[in-house]
Amino acid sequence: MTSGILAPTAAKDCHFKLIDVQLIMEVVLEKKAAKYLERLNEPMKSRIITALDGLADEPPHGDINKLQGQEAAYRLRVGSYRILFKDKISCIAVYKIAPRGQAYKET
Repeated sequence: MTSGILAPTAAKDCHFKLIDVQLIMEVVLEKKAAKYLERLNEPMKSRIITALDGLADEPPHGDINKLQGQEAAYRLRVGSYRILFKDKISCIAVYKIAPRGQAYKET
């Protein structure tokens, strides 16, 4: 399925051509999440960065589920790690990156 908008092919005719438009959201890491990402080993850091790139696409790619009890909060699963983020109007704010067992604990 291709996303796009219809635009007239010429000023005088009524034929339309599909123009591919890809929306990209800005992904912002909060300080705590960025520091945790820096400490990870290279293979896992690479996997998480690739997953964050997929998160920026529209629609976002990856194993994403909405978190219960929180408004506009989601989790992205990358192996045994979880990336917790909020979907804001202008960006996606990543507020925590942690192993599955620690991701949902309050800090």
